[in-house]
Amino acid sequence: MKMKICTSLTLVISLVLLLSARAESAAKPRKLTLNEVRQLARTALTERARRLPGLDLEDHKSPNFPDFYFLIVTWGPPRSEQGGTVEQLAVDATTGDVWSGVVCREMRSPALLKLQKSIRNRIGLTERNYRRLRKKGPMC
Repeated sequence: MKMKICTSLTLVISLVLLLSARAESAAKPRKLTLNEVRQLARTALTERARRLPGLDLEDHKSPNFPDFYFLIVTWGPPRSEQGGTVEQLAVDATTGDVWSGVVCREMRSPALLKLQKSIRNRIGLTERNYRRLRKKGPMC
C-alpha cells in the first residue's frame, strides 16, 4: 500500500511540474516588432521634434546588444545642409524601455508610459516579468 501511495504521489508531483513548466513557457512574452519599436521611439521624442519636417527613424541592430534596437532620428531633406540628427535612441525589444543612445538616460513621458503599458500587455509581459527582465540601457 505504501509503495502504491508513493508511486501515485510521484506521478502527481511529476504531472504538476510538467504543467507548471508548460504554463511558464506558454506565458513567455514575445519580443517587440520593429513597428512597435518605432512607435515607442517616436513617442519618446518631444512634441517639437515630432513636428520637424522630414523626420526619419533609421534603425540598426548591434551584435553587442542583441536585445536592443538602435534608432538614429534625423530631420530635413536627405543629403542636404538643412536638418540633422535629432536624437539617438536605444529601445529594449524585450521590455519596451527607451534609452538615450548617447548617455545613460531613460526616456520618460506620460504618453510614452501609456504606450509602453499597452505594448507590454499586447506582448504578454506581466509587471512581475517586466521587473525581472528590466535592465540598464546599453550605454550605462
